[in-house]
Amino acid sequence: MHAIDDQERIDNLLEAASEPDLFRELRERFDGIPVPPLEGVLTYLNRQGFNPTAVRPAARAFLDTMSFVEELRGNESHGSRSSEDVESLGSKGGANGKPFGGAAIGDLIQWESQGVLQLPRPLRVRFVSDDGNWVAVEGSQTGIPMSEVIVESKASAQHVPPMFPFSQEDQALSPVQGEIEWMRNRLGSDTNVRLLVKGDMGPKEIGKLIRLLEAQKLVLEED
Repeated sequence: MHAIDDQERIDNLLEAASEPDLFRELRERFDGIPVPPLEGVLTYLNRQGFNPTAVRPAARAFLDTMSFVEELRGNESHGSRSSEDVESLGSKGGANGKPFGGAAIGDLIQWESQGVLQLPRPLRVRFVSDDGNWVAVEGSQTGIPMSEVIVESKASAQHVPPMFPFSQEDQALSPVQGEIEWMRNRLGSDTNVRLLVKGDMGPKEIGKLIRLLEAQKLVLEED
């Protein structure tokens, strides 16, 4: 079925973009944000238990689709407009004509509220909320509504990504370089044992290990 006008064509594209269940779920999750921030989409997919290897490609595919639809909307908006259309456009863009929203970690942004710039100079985004509705900038704990954010400069591709340390449990369970997990057994309902080995493990080494365990057993029995 062919669209009979520009608006219907855009509506048809939006409908097609919602056909994949994942895209529909993401649009509902970030309702009101035409193009959600990448970090918010990634966080949501990870928390939903999405396949880790597919999280970033899926997020990119969704955001590329939404960006394409928004670009079409922008292209169709050029030309003659009624005064009502102009007012509507003004509600979606700042005083400099740039659209609101779409900020990601590392971007330089300005905050415009009720037509007044709130920051003395553009500042870099250090945090985006999981729902994509709020951001925070470097040197400030104040939450800034995404709907009032103007992206002045996108983060460069060389921007260093944040580091997220492993949990203490993950660090404890991860063999160091050269080690292998030689044995893993359950000793009780709440007790598990893992044997990590670096080097050769033959009958002689196993015999020494048994003697060490027997000595430890005697120490515990005496206590």
